[in-house]
Amino acid sequence: MARIRSSYDVQQKPSTPFNMDALVQGGPEIEVVKGDKDFRKVAEDAAFMEEMIDIRFLGTGDVNAPKMVEVGVGTSSPDGKSGGKNTRKGFVRGKVYTVPRFMFEVLAHAKVTTLKQIQDPHNPMELLNVTEHSFFYPFECVHDANPKGEAWREKVLADPC
Repeated sequence: MARIRSSYDVQQKPSTPFNMDALVQGGPEIEVVKGDKDFRKVAEDAAFMEEMIDIRFLGTGDVNAPKMVEVGVGTSSPDGKSGGKNTRKGFVRGKVYTVPRFMFEVLAHAKVTTLKQIQDPHNPMELLNVTEHSFFYPFECVHDANPKGEAWREKVLADPC
């Protein structure tokens, strides 16, 4: 099977440089997204997230990397109270697995964030901080039958965390 999209195809954007004083004052702004009131759309989104896609975890040369990728996901109903289920799976690198789309999203958000210090271009004696993100588990989508899946995967892979 030919691959469609891999985690390494996406270049994660670093944060804008910020001074540590910004953290004392509450840190960078966090965008709060309002809840969706259209229940038909909520149901369509839930069905979309339950669709099955094929993924493969890529090998790594890191001797300290886990030999098996273990993923646990707890989901709930749109009201957030009832109908929750827990899905737990283990994956061996290099094999193709058919999983629900929500597992792809969990893996896409499993990232390592590192803090890097850079010199302030306006004041060379000051250091600024930049956060950089990388995927914890390198993986790829091998097959997704839904035509909307590609745009969704690109968005999810590009999310900062």
